[in-house]
Amino acid sequence: MIIGQNMSEAPKGEKGKILYAVCVEVLDRVGEVKKSVIEYIHATDYVNANWSYRTAHSNALVMGKIRIVDIAPAVGWFVQDEHGEVLAG
Repeated sequence: MIIGQNMSEAPKGEKGKILYAVCVEVLDRVGEVKKSVIEYIHATDYVNANWSYRTAHSNALVMGKIRIVDIAPAVGWFVQDEHGEVLAG
């Protein structure tokens, strides 16, 4: 987290896009949750983040291997430099 950064704003990355966190449940063959993961994606808004993630993971979604729990702007993040320009990943 960047000291003094306004926490109501999500970090902006590539070409002014916002960093979104996508919470996903990974399912087993009978539909039980094996684990939950958080993946990150840069997008212009929620609709773009949702579309981009669903497009990239369409096979897993259709086959019932994963389930999207929620998509929201990332609130806290780690950076690799003291100016907050390089996000840790």
